[in-house]
Amino acid sequence: MRVLAACVAATTAVTASAASTATAASPAPTATVTVAAGSTLATIRPNALGTNSPTWNPIVLDPEVPGLLHKAGLQTMTYDGGGVSDLYHWADNSISPDPDPAGHADYASIPLRLTFDQFAGVASRAGQQMFIHVNYGTGTPQEAAGWVNYANHVKHLNIKQWAIGQEVWGNGGALASVNFEPDGHADKSGTAYVRTHSPTSRR
Repeated sequence: MRVLAACVAATTAVTASAASTATAASPAPTATVTVAAGSTLATIRPNALGTNSPTWNPIVLDPEVPGLLHKAGLQTMTYDGGGVSDLYHWADNSISPDPDPAGHADYASIPLRLTFDQFAGVASRAGQQMFIHVNYGTGTPQEAAGWVNYANHVKHLNIKQWAIGQEVWGNGGALASVNFEPDGHADKSGTAYVRTHSPTSRR
């Protein structure tokens, strides 16, 4: 019986080893991707392609930029500064102290090298639509409204694309570990963001 048991055990071990080897040697699953280059599934709007022109980038002022933008077929210029957008005050071209600099200690010290008027001048010469990020993190609705009024009623730029803040989901409200966007609000939730800046909100 001992010999039989040993034979059974040895046979089982060999079978298991063979199965393991066969599994390891099995070919990886494959997939086939077919590209129908002649078919259109959706169309990207022309103004969806553009450039980001941050407040700290003076290269935008190079005389060749308008022509290069036109040559590239781009139609939209965005004025923001990454996280700096939520510290930036357009009226006096200044930066607020960062209310929570733990994850972005350098934001408030980044020098401003492109004013809104300079940006708008380049965009106008290049025939670009403009997309503006207003300050949510340390600004107010009144400040944002003042910017819209200045751009569209004083300067007559007819800017239709405005964003409240810049990547506000990264303010630490959704995930404490994701905190790269300055936000001075006590309530950093998405609900507070919508409530505070809804077109129907009253202040």
